[in-house]
This record gives sequence, C-alpha cells and structure tokens, in this order.
Amino acid sequence: MVNNYIWMSGFILALAGWTAEARAQDVIWRPSGRPADLQPPAHLVELAAPSATIGRAIPVPPASPGFDSSVVQAGYGAPTPVPRGGAGDDGDAGSVFAADRAASTRPAFYTGEPIAVTPQPAVAPAAAAPPSNVVIPPPTPTADPNSIFPAPTPVPDVDAANPQTAQVLFPDLAPQTSMLYVRGEYLLWAFKKDVTPPLVTTSAPADNGILGNPTTRVLFGGDLGSGAHSGGRFTAGLWLDDCQTKAIEVSGFFLPGSTQQFNASSANFAVLARPFFSENRNAEFAQLTVFPGESTGNIAVRNSSNLWGLEANLRCPLWCGCPTCNPCDPCGTDWNYHIDGLAGFRYLNLSEDLSISENVMNLPTAPAGRGNLTALVFDDFATRNQFYGAQVGLDADFDRGPWSLDVTGKLALGDTNQRITINGGQLVTNTATGVTTPFVGGLLALPSNIGTHNRNEFSVVPEINLTLSYHINEHWRVFAGYDFLYWTNVVRPGQQIDCVLDETQIPNFDAPGTIAPVGQNRPAVLFHESDFWAQGLNLGLEFRY
Repeated sequence: MVNNYIWMSGFILALAGWTAEARAQDVIWRPSGRPADLQPPAHLVELAAPSATIGRAIPVPPASPGFDSSVVQAGYGAPTPVPRGGAGDDGDAGSVFAADRAASTRPAFYTGEPIAVTPQPAVAPAAAAPPSNVVIPPPTPTADPNSIFPAPTPVPDVDAANPQTAQVLFPDLAPQTSMLYVRGEYLLWAFKKDVTPPLVTTSAPADNGILGNPTTRVLFGGDLGSGAHSGGRFTAGLWLDDCQTKAIEVSGFFLPGSTQQFNASSANFAVLARPFFSENRNAEFAQLTVFPGESTGNIAVRNSSNLWGLEANLRCPLWCGCPTCNPCDPCGTDWNYHIDGLAGFRYLNLSEDLSISENVMNLPTAPAGRGNLTALVFDDFATRNQFYGAQVGLDADFDRGPWSLDVTGKLALGDTNQRITINGGQLVTNTATGVTTPFVGGLLALPSNIGTHNRNEFSVVPEINLTLSYHINEHWRVFAGYDFLYWTNVVRPGQQIDCVLDETQIPNFDAPGTIAPVGQNRPAVLFHESDFWAQGLNLGLEFRY
C-alpha cells in the first residue's frame, strides 16, 4: 500500500514537471486566443511528421548544409505560423494570419525545418515580444536544399538623406566603348624631285644650242620640281570586342598632284635646240627647233606625278599606363598612354610621266627639201612603281585631358614592280600637198628603247606620322599632323632618258656630214633606280561610335 502511494506521488510530480516544461516550450505555436486567428491560411503547408503527439517530442533532423546554426529549430510537429511583424487586415499587429487572409503571396513557414525570419520596418505598433528562448536569426541568402521555397534576397539599404552614399540596386555596368571609328584627312604633301638631263637649250646662232659652246645655256633640265600635291586619306577601323583587344583597320590615300609645264617659243628665243650626245660623232650635238631664217615653232615639256596607296592592319594593344590595357578598366589618371601593335599588308602606286613635244614650221627659205614642211615631234617617258609588302608598326598615344599626341611608325618590306613605258613619233605634213606622214621615233624615244619594260626589285617602305588631337566629345576629335613616307628602289621618268643617240635612227634628221650606224642600240632602256619620299601636313576629323 505504501509503495502504491509512493508510486502515485512520483507519477503526479513527473506529470506536473512535464506540463510546466510543455507550457514553457509551447509559446511558438500557441494561438493568441482570438477565434479569427485560429484559422490557418489556405496555402499553409504542413510537413508530415510521423507519430506527432503533444506529449511526445519529434527528433530534430540534422542541420542542412549552409544552414545558420543560430536558428533554433522547433521540436514539435504542430504547424507553427510565424508572425509577420506588420499590421493585419484589422489593424491588429498581433494578428498572425491577417496578412495571409489579405491575399498575400508570401509562403507560410512550418516547423520541422529551419525558420529564417527577415525583419521588416514597422508600420504599426509592434506585437508582443516572443519569449527569450526564441531566437530570430539575421536574414541569410543561403537556400536550404530541402526547402521548396527560395532563399530570401537581402535588399540593400538606401540612405535617402545622403544619395551619394546610397547603395544601388543594380550592379555597375562596364563603360560603353566605341566600336567603330572613321577618319577623313586633307593632305598637303611634297615629293622628292626627279632629275632630268638637259632637254632644251638656247644660244647664239653660231653655237647652235650645243652643250659646251660658249653661249649655250640650259632652259630646261636638272631638278624637276613636282610642286605641292593636295589629296586626301580615309581610315576606317572596327574593334572586334567590347574591351578593344583587337581591331581591323583599313586606310587609303591619294595624291593626284599637279602638272608642271614648261614652254619656250620663237617669240622669245631666236634659237631653240634639243641637245644630245652623238654616238656617231662621239661629240655633243643638237637638233634645231627654232633657227633664224630656217624655222619657227616652240618646245613644251610636261611632267605629272600621282601617288596613292592602301593598307589593311590588325591592331592589338601591347602596353599602356594602366595596370591593364583594357578600356573596360579605365585608369582614372591625368596622364595616360597606350601603345598598339600593327601588322598587315601595304600597297603603293607611284605613276609619273614626262613628255617633250615640239612644233616645227620650216620657212620657205629653209635648205632645199625642207621648205613648206611642218613637223610635230614627241617623246614620252612614263614610269609606274607598284609596291606589295608585309607591314608591322607601333602606334603610341599619349593623353592628357582632351588633348592627345599620337606617334606612329610603320615598316613595310616587299617587292616593287617597276614598269617603264617609252613612246615617240613624228607627224610630218607637206603644206603644199596637205599630206601627213607618220614616223616611229621622235628624238630621245627611238626604236631601240620604245616599248614597255618591266622588272621586280626588293624595296623597304618606312613611314612616320605625328598627330596632335583635340577631343571635342566622346565621339568627335579634330587633329593635325605631319607625315613622312620613304620608298627605296623606284624608277622615275627623268632618269630613264638616254641622251646618247645613234643619229641614223632619228627620222627626218638632216645633219651635215656623212655618218654611219654604230650598231649599239642607243638610246637604251636604262632602268636607273633611286629612292623616293613624300612628306607633308595633314588636317582631319575623326568620328567614333
């Protein structure tokens, strides 16, 4: 009997202790006592818990990877709604399900898994604080792999009073870079002068315009100035990626130049002659165009030059003043520089022409057989040089504010195709009969050298460019600069004139004395080579997009 009382007393004490502990742990899920709050929302999800009873604890599952250990996991299977911390539909901040009944799309939480509560700004009086044994963890973006809901996304704070320090909801975008650039330039260049032998002379009648005689002087010959050449250059480039690590660039220029002319006539000179060295006489001699009592007329010399070219390069940044040569990582310094490498192909074309023409009108007092005759005599020497080569170079750009200085150096190696075209003839008209007779050969262009002649030579073409630019805005800039282009092993027309002649080849040439052919095929095709340069100023405008 005593044992029964002892056993009954122990059972009552144990039941009382368990009830006290249950009351202490039951705060999370116990309803507030309002009948309306006892109805859970329609979308409440309850995780099945086997054998869940009020008097029996459910084993707590192990923590999921990435779960914050500070979160206290509930130990009972009863569904436990979590207060939202905001006002309900009736204005009561203590209402648990008021926001859910107002068609909220927030998912309900349940026990049996970690519960993360994100604090929200209070818009109504706060609900009663939960017991001290309930821990509300800070928000975490880590998702539970066993949860069907996405992890909460933290929203950065924005300080309205200090907008400059406020956090931006979107990440910074890379700075926009220009992908396409085009340039147009005006060029004002000068060419290296060509050189010719003496082509036109005058003298007293006794000296017949022959070189070396006392009164003979040269009217045309020596340095052949080409004057200033106006032209243009156009460049287009396209970057192949946003950070400008590779670009394709194409450029072309043209300098048609100006035509130089010389003219001398019997109205200004009593004697006009075209000098040469007679291989038959082994002495200087001359053909008379104008001579007192025999003939009147004029001599004209015309010279023209044309230079143009194309190039295509791959442009790649090599060095710069930043830790990285990347426009997507700007330096942010006052002084900056960047050096690009160039590699590609270059083509150049230099075409020049030199022609000498004379109009001769024999007087009735001319020696027998030449009276009442007129003659048009012409010699033409044309050259063309075409360069094909591979090119490498460096382009260094130094920037400070809106100003920039650009220094570019290029070197091309390749082949120059040299072509010389020589032509000459005479048209003799008998004024008495009106019959015109053509003849092959003029004076310096004769059957021995007339024709088109080609050969190939190795050439080197360096170029240097200095440009000062001012950037109007991010799309436009103006610039001015200086260019120097050099080209080795070219042929020029003045240097292809052979003044050593076999008199027997000259049509209608009536000279005193008896001469015999020498058989040395003079004049000859000389293929005299020289270097060539072009230099001058440029002024242009660039657009970037």
